[in-house]
Amino acid sequence: MLKAIAAETLDQIETGDLSAALLELERKRSEAALLFRPAQIHLYGPDQLLEVQRHFGLGDEWGVIDVPAELLAPNQRSETNRIRNYKKICAKENVAPERQHAGVLALVRYQLLLFAAPCSPGGVTRYFLKPSSILAEMNRMQPLVRACIRNPAAKEHSLLTLLTEQEYKACAHTPALWKTFRATMSKLRDYGARGYWLDIPPKIGTESNPPKDAAGVAIENPRRGSSEELVQPIPEKGQGHTPLPDLFVTEAGYRSYWMMREMGPSLLKVANGFIDIAKRFPAHTSHAKSKRAAAQKEFLKNFVWKDASGSVITKLPFKIRAVARPSRPDLDREIDWPPKNADQMQVLWTLLQTSHLFIVLLSIGGRISESLSLAPGCLSETRDGIPLANGRTYKLYHKFDGQKRDWPLPPEALEAIRQQEELTHVCAEMGGPNDIPTPPDRSKAGMLWNTIGKLGYTPLTAPNRYLQFQADYFGLSDLLEGDTITPHRFRKTIARLIALAVVGAPKILMDLFDHKTIEMTLHYILTDPEVRAELTKVAKEQTIMFNEVVEIAKEETRKIAENAIRDAQNYGGPAVTPLKAAVKAERARLGRQLGAADIRDLADLLTLDRQHWMYVRPGVICTKLPGQAGPCNLNLGEPEPSRCRSHCEMRLEEAWLMQDVDGSVEDSVRYYEIERAAGNEYVAEMWAGQILTHVRRFDAVFEKWKNHPVVAQLLEGSTEKVA
Repeated sequence: MLKAIAAETLDQIETGDLSAALLELERKRSEAALLFRPAQIHLYGPDQLLEVQRHFGLGDEWGVIDVPAELLAPNQRSETNRIRNYKKICAKENVAPERQHAGVLALVRYQLLLFAAPCSPGGVTRYFLKPSSILAEMNRMQPLVRACIRNPAAKEHSLLTLLTEQEYKACAHTPALWKTFRATMSKLRDYGARGYWLDIPPKIGTESNPPKDAAGVAIENPRRGSSEELVQPIPEKGQGHTPLPDLFVTEAGYRSYWMMREMGPSLLKVANGFIDIAKRFPAHTSHAKSKRAAAQKEFLKNFVWKDASGSVITKLPFKIRAVARPSRPDLDREIDWPPKNADQMQVLWTLLQTSHLFIVLLSIGGRISESLSLAPGCLSETRDGIPLANGRTYKLYHKFDGQKRDWPLPPEALEAIRQQEELTHVCAEMGGPNDIPTPPDRSKAGMLWNTIGKLGYTPLTAPNRYLQFQADYFGLSDLLEGDTITPHRFRKTIARLIALAVVGAPKILMDLFDHKTIEMTLHYILTDPEVRAELTKVAKEQTIMFNEVVEIAKEETRKIAENAIRDAQNYGGPAVTPLKAAVKAERARLGRQLGAADIRDLADLLTLDRQHWMYVRPGVICTKLPGQAGPCNLNLGEPEPSRCRSHCEMRLEEAWLMQDVDGSVEDSVRYYEIERAAGNEYVAEMWAGQILTHVRRFDAVFEKWKNHPVVAQLLEGSTEKVA
């Protein structure tokens, strides 16, 4: 197994999938197997643990694990996420110092073990966890340990063994938490079976049964809580990652697109203007800062704001608040238009970036880690000209640096990413109000999304907060129906819209969301009871609509056949011969000319009650019936329009094509004579083929051209026999 892990790591190194920091971590993991015994880490005391901690570069302070920022994705590098002070965490429990110390030991040992030894999250394949996954694992281990040290019997190597079902339920009290805590239990038992861990939790019945309410219904997921407070019951704040309300998507989508399309170019021009001003007025002193601010105000006063069409923007088409969440009603006012100072510009630049993010999230359906993996220069095209955004996906791949993947882009998302690239570079150079602009090294722009107002490329780390601020600044928070906005809700929104609108939605979503199984996708679609209700309603409506559409299609098929019967003498194609024979036979049977009712009955008979005959291209009708094979597909299935052949016995051509076919024959004869005279035999043969292909498509065309010297010669020399 370890050879397989090493081989996978080597493959990652060779393909360049690991960053320098992650390569260094791999080296340290290899060395740890020689310098320490990973199987003994759970027995180490503080001094030995600190030695292991230093080896992995996780800090020098006992009880405080500091994961280097370069081992994490840019949006995971906050100190609250990567630095774990277990002494402080365990001290929150008012218990004896010995139990607090036992808790710190357990947490430090477990985190270092995760760095040093592969584990088996699913109980089958073992592999090293990514640093981000280790931090997520510790988010679950912390509340378990805190719950256990409250037990008076708790001591070193005997914490998790004391875990009760009630304590486990307090930690894993929602379906989402239940699933992740069960994985943690699986890891601990796998380590225990291999002799890497002594403190094994007991088998708890709740692990096999997701939590339910008093009525026996699975509890909906609430918002995620703090990593230190998971042990406490999390108050309900809505229904978790539900689709965004339609009205909110409509209003916020309109505002985001308008910001990008109409205001974006002007905002970029102002940013470049502010850079020029900052270079002229370096803000080293308070006097210089005042001069810079005055120059910025003067610039804004004289700047002409224009939309995409070049028209002057005299007022905004919607409200933008001056303060996101005013604490006093008197501060709840709209932003000045046109803006008057750098603070208001900061709001508009931030709103522009968030509008770009809104459009991209609603377009590609990526997880937030995938959307944040997009970098300047991420755009490409397929051979067919379809624009793509190239990034990485992480969740379902064990490689530390994830897996490369791309997403097709609609035009709006393409425009948003292109404009965001320019905004990222400009704002990185501009920095904050008092910074001296410095052209950044664009090769070091690791993320498309950066913090506005900071010099250089500072990755955006709180997309949830920015999206919520956007809703607040636009005054749309009330449309969220009491819940907050998160990036994952965009993913659920796309799932809902596609599920309601597109045939074969589960397979489409499975590919778009990069799910491994169709069950994952169905879970996305069906977990929300409102979406299930909508699907049921839509299914009923689609059944009614389908029946109506089928009836309309049948009437169209009847009209096609009726027109052919009425004008059979002027129709063309091989199928016109049996059509004429059918019309003639019906007249003979009735002993009279066909009336409207007779034509309708014959049309229904020829099309098997209006179920067959179809247009395969303008003016060309396929009369193929069940049980008939044609050259288009060589079997008894549905016809293949793209492979329709002029010699097919089921091909019927409408009368209006006769003029086009006659012109084609005329042109082909002329070019054939020219090429023959020039001695271009190969080209002449091509035109001869065109003549033979078209001349017999219509009887009238054939009668007109069959005696032409060129056509007669070609017909005589071909396998076709002139009647």
